[in-house]
Amino acid sequence: MARFLLLDPLFPRSVLFCINEAWSALKAIGGSWGQKYANGAERALGLLRAHLEFADIDDILVDLHEYLDGIQRHLNRIGDELQRVYLHARLRPAYSTAEERAAQAMEEQQQ
Repeated sequence: MARFLLLDPLFPRSVLFCINEAWSALKAIGGSWGQKYANGAERALGLLRAHLEFADIDDILVDLHEYLDGIQRHLNRIGDELQRVYLHARLRPAYSTAEERAAQAMEEQQQ
């Protein structure tokens, strides 16, 4: 089941399928079909895409929870890069743990 939901390139709800679709959309927006990558967003997405395409389900299942956390952290970095490259927005750091989010909330309350 994990292989199907994570690594199936044809299942529209799998992580790999969604990453491939995002890759196609980003390449169309960036217009960099003839090169490896045009900016940090394409590079970050390409790294995750390659990681998923060459992933081995047996290695993933050793610590599925940590693997999924790693994917989520990588997706957060991709989101940050998309904002930086295409929206030119001032970025706030992405907090990936409950402790970091709680610390940020406390900091904001003190201000």
